[in-house]
Amino acid sequence: MLAGIVAANVAVSHGDVDRWELLCAYAVAVHSYAGHAAAALMGERSVIATDLIDVLGEAMSLTESEALKDAGIDLGE
Repeated sequence: MLAGIVAANVAVSHGDVDRWELLCAYAVAVHSYAGHAAAALMGERSVIATDLIDVLGEAMSLTESEALKDAGIDLGE
């Protein structure tokens, strides 16, 4: 799942990535938030990798909003 998130972000950027460490950190954060969201919905013991697909959009939004908040940017949402 994590490798797929990295690959998808590389594809979206057409391979033009200047800061690989940031892309990888973003992918790890999305993967982590997705795991926590799936566990909250289904219980920690029953989550499998494909369950993360259903919460990936939510995890991406949360990751992006947290990153902006950490950078001191308030979008007023």
